[in-house]
Amino acid sequence: MNDEISIELKSGRLSPDELEELCTLGYNLENGILYKQDKTKALALYKRAYEEGSPKGANTFGYLLALLGTTRSTTMMALSILEESAKSGNTTAMVNIGNIYEYGQRTGKPEYKEAAKWYQRAALLGDKRGSFNYANLLHYGRGVRRDRETAFYIFEKLAKCGVREAPFYLGLYYENGFVVEKNYSEALRHYQAGASRNDPYCYNQLGRMYCLGLGIPRKEPKMGFYYYEQAAKLGDITGLSNMAYAYETGQGVEVDLVKAVEYYSRAAEAGEVNAIEALERLKNELMPAPSKRGKSKTAVKKTKKSDEKDASNSSEKPKAEK
Repeated sequence: MNDEISIELKSGRLSPDELEELCTLGYNLENGILYKQDKTKALALYKRAYEEGSPKGANTFGYLLALLGTTRSTTMMALSILEESAKSGNTTAMVNIGNIYEYGQRTGKPEYKEAAKWYQRAALLGDKRGSFNYANLLHYGRGVRRDRETAFYIFEKLAKCGVREAPFYLGLYYENGFVVEKNYSEALRHYQAGASRNDPYCYNQLGRMYCLGLGIPRKEPKMGFYYYEQAAKLGDITGLSNMAYAYETGQGVEVDLVKAVEYYSRAAEAGEVNAIEALERLKNELMPAPSKRGKSKTAVKKTKKSDEKDASNSSEKPKAEK
């Protein structure tokens, strides 16, 4: 990967193909693909594309401007740019506006009601991401009245259209008996479908079900650990925490407290609450306590915990990125 990139744009108007290339280069710089990540340079490229009248440039410039902005005026400018694009029926702009409101970039706290309005507008125009985000708000009852029946219908439709994150929610509905009758086999089927699309949250849920023996004839902790590992490799911090628990208790792997601490630490650094608590507990157990005479006692011997404890954290996943 190149560390630096020197950008020299020709003067005068750019052709549609050149504008497309400009946005692609901006995307690569924004995400650190092929080049060293540089969101400031990406923003400059998006701005040029926006000024040349590119709808994609308007969307990307407006959204990244909101992400990088440090003042309310910057955020309002970003919203103005995106709203201008949304007026022409651009659903990606509508979704980006919804993201800004949902993640509290305008006021510092989530504005779910406004987010739901924009996601719904995009959904009614057939935008899959808008539909997914709107269903997500319906599922949790954020900014709208909780309506899991409608959410399930949308998730089911999106799963058939190939939206990667949708099978996770279908599995969640069948696993917990939301709206539909509880059915572990159906939940397992949907999680497997999502995992085949490399959805890390589905991998984590598969790990949980195999460790607890849900939807399968018997528990298979080794396979469960494999799925946690796949989730972790794809960036799921709950998968990291579950790997740590497996090493702590010998669930599917040999007990290895050093690795348990390592994985709990990585998950805790990413903000996983259960990992933070587990790491503190494990460190206290391993830390030699001073005796009355000032000598250290030997560390308490670790006993294997029951794998019936729901260490396989099953938290409903966060909304997918734009």
